[in-house]
Amino acid sequence: MANALIVSVGGSPQPLAKSIVYHKPKFVCFLASQDTISQISKVEEIVRKEWPDANYETYMVLLDDPENIEECYPKAQQCFEEAASRGFGSDDCVAEITGGTRVMSAALALVSVERDGRVSYVGGTQRDKEGLGIVKSGYERIRQFANPWRVYATERKKLAQALFKKHRYEGAAQILRNLPTETEERERELLGAVAEVAEAYALWDRFRHKEAVEKLKRASDRLSQSSKLLGAEEPWLKDFAAQVERSLEQLQFIQQRTRNFEPGRRDPALAADLAACAERRIESDAFDDAVARLYRAIEMLGQCEFERVFNTDPSRADPERLPESLREEYRRKYRDDQDDGRLKLPLFAVFNALAKHGKTQLSQKFQESLDELKKLLHARNESVLGHGTTPVKEATASKMLEFVRSWLPDNCPLPKFARLELG
Repeated sequence: MANALIVSVGGSPQPLAKSIVYHKPKFVCFLASQDTISQISKVEEIVRKEWPDANYETYMVLLDDPENIEECYPKAQQCFEEAASRGFGSDDCVAEITGGTRVMSAALALVSVERDGRVSYVGGTQRDKEGLGIVKSGYERIRQFANPWRVYATERKKLAQALFKKHRYEGAAQILRNLPTETEERERELLGAVAEVAEAYALWDRFRHKEAVEKLKRASDRLSQSSKLLGAEEPWLKDFAAQVERSLEQLQFIQQRTRNFEPGRRDPALAADLAACAERRIESDAFDDAVARLYRAIEMLGQCEFERVFNTDPSRADPERLPESLREEYRRKYRDDQDDGRLKLPLFAVFNALAKHGKTQLSQKFQESLDELKKLLHARNESVLGHGTTPVKEATASKMLEFVRSWLPDNCPLPKFARLELG
């Protein structure tokens, strides 16, 4: 149905009358040529017979040359402007393109697409001239078509959703930012908020945490407002907004634990963040990238525990704070003469010191799983992103992820990004 029907007038009144009766508009704008003006009265005569209670306003836009696109196009625009002047928006308008010249119909359809209107066409089940002529009276069938831009936008949204699921957030954001201008304003605002979430996750994935926090805050606020306005129309929105809010809380937890992401500040929450990033890389089939992140997560967990136990930074450790049985060996191997004799300890030296201490849960786990850890780290060292040329297999990356999970404190779960399921 339509509140405003814009009709291209041709030589046959019956199909146009059929369309008016079907749509029952409040306003009809006839786009006619000098040769087809006379058909308008015939159209209205048929309408009064088939729709006795008809009560609609009419207006006519006249063409001098119905085969000139340079005239037909602006005149078709004028028809829509006449509808708009009476308070009818794009959603209210239907372009009836059955009558008139092909140029008239093309111009009217083009303007309708540009203005996010709909298109109607009177086809039929039987035609004269052995099925090649006009539709026979009584066999008309109204056909309506969605705006092609809406179909295009739907396909683009599906692609954005697929990219989002694959953690290709920048690509998803770019698509959502560049939907057709014909997309409804409120939908553009909603999808703009989703794009901002994707941009925030892209920043977070690159460990640009401060920027990610600010962008995710704005996106969460926008989604919250959209959820209040469109929650009933967009059933996926409420759940998505809640997931985004939870991921923001998790990012703010890391922010708190690291004193606003202070440079050089280590914390198990950051190790959990690295593991979550690795999990996303595994889901994207980037296993070497995943293992590189997991190696750093293991190293950071050891460094955090070392600093807590010995009260010294493992990257410039005071040898006097270490177990006495290790001091001379560590001075010999890891002494940094450019740093006042401090020690620069690699991963296994850190865990070995913790094992010698032997009084923490992590040091005990290290002792229990040393052989397994060596195998996993060997695979990392042989990888392209380590020191070799052998690609990491999915099974190795997944096993290393579970290994890191088992070492994380209970209060440092892996942060979760929202899953996008557009309705």
